[in-house]
Amino acid sequence: MKDKADRASAIANTQKEAEKIAKELSEKSGGGEVRIHKPNGGPIRDSDTVAPGNDSNPPKDKKN
Repeated sequence: MKDKADRASAIANTQKEAEKIAKELSEKSGGGEVRIHKPNGGPIRDSDTVAPGNDSNPPKDKKN
């Protein structure tokens, strides 16, 4: 769901499917950060940058 959206951009049956859809939507809209929450909107458990987004904390094993 986009920031400040009134409704979900998509509905998925599994978290894996939801993550895939979110990354595709982010890529289509110019990239950015995809945050993966625990079930039921709990705390963020992972975060991925979708190109050409700007990762403020890139992995140490990759160079920009």
